[in-house]
Amino acid sequence: METEFQTSERSLYFGNVPKGKEALQELIITIPDDKAVKLLSADSTDQSIAVKLEAIPGTNDKKFKVVATLKADAKDGYHFGSIIIKTSSKTTPELKVPVRGMVVANPGAQ
Repeated sequence: METEFQTSERSLYFGNVPKGKEALQELIITIPDDKAVKLLSADSTDQSIAVKLEAIPGTNDKKFKVVATLKADAKDGYHFGSIIIKTSSKTTPELKVPVRGMVVANPGAQ
């Protein structure tokens, strides 16, 4: 079965992020030309991760960029969740992209 959406990454990994710093990860979602589906919204299951869904200009709404930001005020420790992308598709009403990262306190910082 052909998939309705192609993602540039299977999951997003922020790595080790110093406490108080923002970290950004992006992924590209492509909708094949013969599919008449739309991406409606993107949300994160982790409150510390903000998500933006942006159409890429000049692609006729067939390519979208998902920008995930691990916020600077995220708590120390391991963060994991999913980015949930709602679609207009009956076959794939939601795309789930696992997202994770580690916020580490700066050694020596007060």
